[in-house]
Amino acid sequence: MEAAPDLPGCIERIRGAGARVGLAVSPDTEVEVLAPFLHVVNQVLIMTVQPGFAGATFLPEMIGKVRWVRRRAVEAGLEIDVEVDGGINPATIPALAAAGRTCSSVARRDSSSRMGSGMPRHGCSSRRAPRRRQLAASRE
Repeated sequence: MEAAPDLPGCIERIRGAGARVGLAVSPDTEVEVLAPFLHVVNQVLIMTVQPGFAGATFLPEMIGKVRWVRRRAVEAGLEIDVEVDGGINPATIPALAAAGRTCSSVARRDSSSRMGSGMPRHGCSSRRAPRRRQLAASRE
């Protein structure tokens, strides 16, 4: 949200190119700024740490933002992925899942990573991923 001075125009160009639209909000941004855009996005990313600091501490107050987005999406009948990024681990996932997150960005150290020993490996898994694969296959 913070990086696009002409957000409606940016969303229109992304949609015009046939791509999915996602918005990200930092911890300092009020989640309510998303309200006018929820009907035109596919995904909302809630930063659950202050961005830019590797190993930053999870901010539990971001769970309320996840809950807010999920509630608004359900009330409007929208299918929006709610992704969280930062401080995601086995201790934080249950509360985020209960709040309505559908996707998590996770960085971990993995010596078997193709990027090399000790480099972060990232992954995001959505509960709707199998349906997306079906839709992609039907378009081929």
